Amino acid sequence: MVFEDVAVTLSAFARWTGSQDLAGAWSKGMRRAHDAMHCAVEGGQIMKKLAIVIGIIAAVVVAASVIALAQATLPGLVGEDVSPDGCLSCHRVTEDGRDHTMATMLQETHGRFSASRLADLAGCYTCHERRGDMAELMHAAHYAGEDNHFITRYNGYCTHCHSVDLASGAIGVKGK
Repeated sequence: MVFEDVAVTLSAFARWTGSQDLAGAWSKGMRRAHDAMHCAVEGGQIMKKLAIVIGIIAAVVVAASVIALAQATLPGLVGEDVSPDGCLSCHRVTEDGRDHTMATMLQETHGRFSASRLADLAGCYTCHERRGDMAELMHAAHYAGEDNHFITRYNGYCTHCHSVDLASGAIGVKGK
C-alpha cells in the first residue's frame, strides 16, 4: 500500500516536472521548488519593506494630525472668542490711534452715507441684504489679495466673523 502511494506520488511528481526519468524529475522538481521558495521569500522581503514604509508614513501622518489638532485654535469654538463683536472687534480705532473703523475704511466707496450708518453691520445690511451680495462682498474683501491682512494677521478664521451654535450646527454672522 505504501509503495503504491509512493509510486502514484512519484508519477504525479514526474508529470509536474515534465521529466520521464525519476532522478531528472527529482532534480528538476527540487529546482522548481527552490525557485518558488526563493521568489516567495524575496517577495516576502519586499512586502515586509513595503509594510514598514507604509507604517512609517501612516505614523507620520497621524503624528502631524495630532500636533495640528493640538495647536488648532478656532476662536470662539476651541479657543477664546477674540472677536465677540464680529466686524467691530477688528474694525475699530487701535490703541496706537490708527482708525480702522468701517466708516473710515468705507469712506471712499460709501462717502454719501453718514458715519453712523457705516458704524456697524446693521447699517451695511440695510442695502446689501436686499441686494443679496453681502456674503460675496465680505468674503472677497477678507480673502482676496496676496498680502491680505485678515489672513496674515488673523489667520483667516471664519469664526472671527461667524458664530457657530455647536448644539444645532447653525452658522450666523456676529453683530447682525
